[in-house]
Amino acid sequence: MRRISCRLITSASAADILAASSGKAGRLFSEGLAAEKIFRVTRSTADFDRLVRIAAADPAYRSRFAALEPSLERLKTRPTAPP
Repeated sequence: MRRISCRLITSASAADILAASSGKAGRLFSEGLAAEKIFRVTRSTADFDRLVRIAAADPAYRSRFAALEPSLERLKTRPTAPP
C-alpha cells in the first residue's frame, strides 16, 4: 500500500479515496500516508487536523508525524501550488 501511495497517487481526490478506504479498514498508517498527500496539495487546516487525529490514534504513524510535523507546519503558511 505504501508503494502505491508514494508512486501512483498524484491527485488529492485519488488520495482521499485511498485515505477513506484505509481508515474504514482500520489501516491508520496507510490512511496517514494518503492524508499527507492530500495535505501537501490542499494545505488546509482541516487536512492538517486529520493528520493530528491519525497520529493520536496510531503509534506507528505518530512517530512518522512527529518527524514530519515541522515541515508540514511550514506548508500551512504557504499558498497552495497551482494544479
